[in-house]
Amino acid sequence: MHSVREIGENIKSWIPDVPIVVIFIATITAVAFTAFSIGWIARGQAEISPIPKQTITLPPATGDSNGANLYVSSQHSDVFHYRWCSGAKRINTENKVYYQSFKEAVSDGLKPASNCPGLEVRENQ
Repeated sequence: MHSVREIGENIKSWIPDVPIVVIFIATITAVAFTAFSIGWIARGQAEISPIPKQTITLPPATGDSNGANLYVSSQHSDVFHYRWCSGAKRINTENKVYYQSFKEAVSDGLKPASNCPGLEVRENQ
């Protein structure tokens, strides 16, 4: 076997006018390019699985587990909200009308508020 020094001397004899630093930089560049190319090729072969769709389970349409006023509307409005929605928080306390179920609010002639997340989904059930 040849030592590293002997191999280096052989390379120098093949390219007598090129400094060793240039050869070193060229070797590092070639290795980096090869590694990048292998990674680029392998990228196309990776199996990409789609993200599964998830369904959101809403509480039963009859109200929350306490059955206590899940929905609220204003006396002067034709829409209703969940108690925690921003629209419900803007209703004056003396004008609030509470409902225990979605069906109860709808049967009173009200529509679900479009700015209350999740309420419009309940309408389609």
